[in-house]
Amino acid sequence: MHLNPKLGVCPICHNDSGDILLRSLPNGDIRLFEKEDNGPHHVLSPNPCKECEERIGAGYVALIALDPSAIKSDTASSEQIHQSRVGDEIAWIKEEAFKRMFDVAIPAQRVVACEPEVITVLKERMPKED
Repeated sequence: MHLNPKLGVCPICHNDSGDILLRSLPNGDIRLFEKEDNGPHHVLSPNPCKECEERIGAGYVALIALDPSAIKSDTASSEQIHQSRVGDEIAWIKEEAFKRMFDVAIPAQRVVACEPEVITVLKERMPKED
C-alpha cells in the first residue's frame, strides 16, 4: 500500500487550490490507497484558492451556474454541486449590490448557485473593462 495524494482544485473557480489532499477515515486516520487506485489526480478541495479567498475577503459574493434539474435537494453536497455546474463562468458581485438585486441570504461561504441565465444577464449589464 502507498499514499496516493490528490491535488485540490478550487470549489469556486476550478483552478489549482494549492492543496495536496489525502482522504481520511471517519476516525481521523489517513486512508492508504491501493496501488490499483487510478482515481482522478485532481479532486475538489474544501478550500478556495488564494485568488477567490481574496475576492471573498474584499466583500464579493460568487455566483456560479448550476443545472437546476441536477440538484435534487436543498442539502446537496459540495461534490453534487460541483458535478452539476454549467461551465466555469463566475459572476463576482459586491455584497451590497447582491443584497439590492436578490432577496436571498448570503451563505457563509459567500458562494451562491443560480441558473446559467442569471450569469448571462449580469455579465451583459456589467460595465465593460477597457
